[in-house]
Amino acid sequence: MKLYSMNKNLAAMAFLSSFLVSCASYVDQTRSMRESVESGDYNRALEELDSSVVARQSRNRLLYHLERSSILNKRGELAASRAELFKADRLVDELYTESVSKEAATFFINDSMRDYAGEDYEKVAIHIMLALSFLEESKYKKARVEAKKIISRLNEIRLEYDDEYNLYKADAFALYLSGLIFEKLKEYDDAIIDYRKSLRLYEKGFLPNSRVPPSIVKSLYVTAKRRNRMQIVNRLEQKYPEYVVGLSLDNASLIFIGEGYPSIPKISKSFSIYSADGVFRYSWPVIENTYVNDPKFTIYVNGAFQKMEIVSDLNKIARDNLEGKRLRLTVKNIARLLVKARAADEVERKFGPLAGLLAKLFNAATETADTRSWNMLPGRFYLARVFVKPGENMIDGYSQLTQNIRKSDLKFFILKDDRVSKFQLTAKL
Repeated sequence: MKLYSMNKNLAAMAFLSSFLVSCASYVDQTRSMRESVESGDYNRALEELDSSVVARQSRNRLLYHLERSSILNKRGELAASRAELFKADRLVDELYTESVSKEAATFFINDSMRDYAGEDYEKVAIHIMLALSFLEESKYKKARVEAKKIISRLNEIRLEYDDEYNLYKADAFALYLSGLIFEKLKEYDDAIIDYRKSLRLYEKGFLPNSRVPPSIVKSLYVTAKRRNRMQIVNRLEQKYPEYVVGLSLDNASLIFIGEGYPSIPKISKSFSIYSADGVFRYSWPVIENTYVNDPKFTIYVNGAFQKMEIVSDLNKIARDNLEGKRLRLTVKNIARLLVKARAADEVERKFGPLAGLLAKLFNAATETADTRSWNMLPGRFYLARVFVKPGENMIDGYSQLTQNIRKSDLKFFILKDDRVSKFQLTAKL
């Protein structure tokens, strides 16, 4: 009988050990892949992702498609990258309603046991990345489809949440990009609508220090002027004279878009509480306010330098979004700790001290924060709109990095004005 009991306990400990391996944080599961991306070895990164536990776990299948799309994008395989994003977008809709069994598992084990359905900003970013990919290949009508989906997804988010804790309800850069696409297709009224929404968000503090990118002001100004929307034109001339004075509809423009470093991953922080009833471990996800070295994209056009502006800081969006949910996460986690503690006491009462100890060890070890997020999503987007003479206008443009950083960390391309009949890019990242 003693031998049977010992074998049973050893089996329980073996199960616990194997289970804890599968519960490793997402940051740990993807560390090697991220390091390969940072070193520019995208082939190895793809192999590591495809052979990882992330690829095998059904609850992480959305992240698998998202991370795979980013690596393929960095390899220049735009069509293959878009195919992964389309799969991800379909999954977002499928995962909107989670199964009762999966939801129960998140309560009794931890949040990482549920199917990852994506943060709201990630759902919008799917269409941002698709739109940018189509723009890179000058597929403007397909980019327009993604612009419409950006608006639709933002509307869904705004309608779904009615509380103050959901901080992400609109995206200034997503609207700006949508406006650029509509303007490119000469759908000026739609462009004006999105430009105005975007500018209002920038003015309300979408970026740190409430910075308003000059390019959004210029874009709205020239588009409103083209449609003779003088109320908008006059307002911009009064509020932003330094940006719009001298802008003429006779000018053409080039739009430079850059994608910065991958986003800062979530990490887990925890502390233990020791009491007469045992050890309780509390864990929560954090996105640290880590300093990101600004790559300082600089464009050299017609003998003049122009710095590209930060138009979106996804690290800030992700951090603010997580902090906005902090209270709800804390309440849920404390409730889970209490339930798990009572369950461990019941196990000890029925099966003895060793079984109770194993249950308490299981509770402490599995109380791990959900650190999942789209790690390969760019942490920032940069943009500059440069106005030039139309026609036979030779443009020499390149991106000069004022910091010593790897080119593989960045992506850079240009949306060309049809009126610029000659264009030469002398150097490109």
